[in-house]
Amino acid sequence: MATLNDHSSLSQPVRGGGTLLPFWIAGLIVAAFLSFDIGLSHGLETVTSEGGPIETASALLWGYAALSLIWFAPGIALGRGWHFIMLFLLFAARELDMDKAYLSDGILKARLYSGDAPLGEKLIGLMVITLILSVVIRMLRENLGDWLSALRQGSIWAFAAGGALLLAIVSKTIDGAGRKLAPLGIELNHTLDKGLGMAEEWMELGFVLLAILAVCLWARGRNEFNPTP
Repeated sequence: MATLNDHSSLSQPVRGGGTLLPFWIAGLIVAAFLSFDIGLSHGLETVTSEGGPIETASALLWGYAALSLIWFAPGIALGRGWHFIMLFLLFAARELDMDKAYLSDGILKARLYSGDAPLGEKLIGLMVITLILSVVIRMLRENLGDWLSALRQGSIWAFAAGGALLLAIVSKTIDGAGRKLAPLGIELNHTLDKGLGMAEEWMELGFVLLAILAVCLWARGRNEFNPTP
C-alpha cells in the first residue's frame, strides 16, 4: 500500500476512510460462527477442528478483506494494488485447502512435480506457484519500503500489518509441529501436539482479523493526511 505522504495520484483520500466498521463486522462474523457451532455441538474444542468454524470463518474473512479494500479504495485495489486482492484470495483458497483438494498432491509439495501426477496437474501447480511468486515479488518491490517507512513514522496500520505477518509466521511454524519434528527424533506428546494445532487455528484467525484492521487503519490514515477539500 502506498505511503501516506507520497505525492502521486494514490495519495488522494479514500472512500469511508475514517471508519473501523469493516473490522467490527468481521468480529461479529467470527462471533456468529463460534456461537452457532458451540450451540449445536460439543464445546470449544470443535471450533478448531479441520474444516471447523474457525477455519471456515478465516476463509470467509479473507474474501471479506478483499471486498473491504475494494470498498475503501477501488482505484487502488483494482489498479496498482491488485496484488493485495490476489493475496487475500490466495489466503482464502488456502484456508479452504484448495491447494490440495483437486490435485494428486499439494501444489507446494515437491512430490506433485517429481512423481507420477498427470502433466496437466503439474502445469496447473506451476501456474499457481508463478502467481504466488508474482504477488510476493510485487509486494516486496512496491510496498516493503513504504511499510518500513510507515513503521518508522509510527503509523498504527503498519504495526497492525506487522502483527498480522508475525502471526502468519508463527502459525505456519507450529502447523503440523509433531509431523515436522518426527524425522528429527523429537516426539511431541498428544496433548501438546493437539494444543499447538488449536493455537495455529486461532493464530490464523488473528492473522486475517489484523489484516482487516490494517486495511481500515490505512484508510483512516490516508484521509487524515489528505483531508477532503
